[in-house]
Order: sequence, then structure tokens, then C-alpha cells
Amino acid sequence: MNHRKKKWNIDIEEIFSIRHSCEPKNCNGSCCGCFDVVVDAEEVDRILDYLTLAAKYCKNLFDGDQFINPFEESDNGFFSLETLEDGVCVFFFSNDSGEGLCSLHVAALEIGVEPYEVKPLVCSLWPLAITNAKPYYISIDDASLEFECCHEQASNNELCPNVADIFKKVFGSKVLSQAMKRQRK
Repeated sequence: MNHRKKKWNIDIEEIFSIRHSCEPKNCNGSCCGCFDVVVDAEEVDRILDYLTLAAKYCKNLFDGDQFINPFEESDNGFFSLETLEDGVCVFFFSNDSGEGLCSLHVAALEIGVEPYEVKPLVCSLWPLAITNAKPYYISIDDASLEFECCHEQASNNELCPNVADIFKKVFGSKVLSQAMKRQRK
């Protein structure tokens, strides 16, 4: 699904109200363990293309000398990412420095690909969220402020640079510009 070509409704007040900074050294996989990550068949195919490289970092992807199936069939042709016994995503791992990382993210960076092109959309968007039904709506995830990586902004006049980066990478510069113009009105 091309997220850059859709018509999006944006909750300007919400997206300008949050400050987000992903800090792998402080991450215990909390956002990677609290949500059911649902993907469509296109995302499954894309993730499978990177499975071998992701498994270099994440030993959870192996059972003996074979890959596990990281997907569980869900309803209506969708799939969920498998989780470990502690509820954390099967692609989550801690590196030698103790940083909590996504093996898909690391694999993408290793070969010079933007992580949003590899990871599930819902993961690339965090702490943003979209509705699954028309009209498509972009806001912040209701639970985002429960995580150490997200905080309320004192002023709603400026979009957090990390949130702006998510918009630009996932939706394109045009959607980001539209959001910025709407905030100035």
C-alpha cells in the first residue's frame, strides 16, 4: 500500500502535542511488547526479504538451524508478528551494549535502506497511529504517553523533529508540509 498517495486527515492538535525520542540504550522493548502488530500480505513479503539479514542480529528468529515462522495468521487475510514468551516482538533483541533494537531496523540500516521500507507500517509510525478505515486519520497512539520515549510538549507551536521525520519518511514531504501549514492557521 502506498501511504504517500492516500488522502490523510491529520489530528493537528494531537501530533503537535507530543515529543518523541527513541533511545535504544534505555529501551526494554516496551512498545515492542505491548501491541499486536498486524501486517498485510505485502508487508509479510517485504519482511521475509530481510529475514536472513535480521536473523544475523536476532537469534529468536531461529529454532535450531531453521528459521521460525515470525507470522501468525489473523483475520481477513492479515497476519500478526509472533511474540516471545515475555510478550516482546520476535524481531526485538538487545545488543552487546544492552541497547534494545529492532532487527529489521538494524538490517535495513546495514544495507543502506530506510527502515520504514522494511518494518511494519505500525512500527515505523510509532508513536503515531492511523485508522484502518476511510477516511484515513493520523493521530498519536492513545497509549504513547505511557512510554519513556514520549512526552507531552509544553507548546503546541512546533512539531517535534522526530515526529516530523516520521511524517516525511512514511508519508512524504507533501503531507508533512500540509500538516505544518494547517498548524500555522
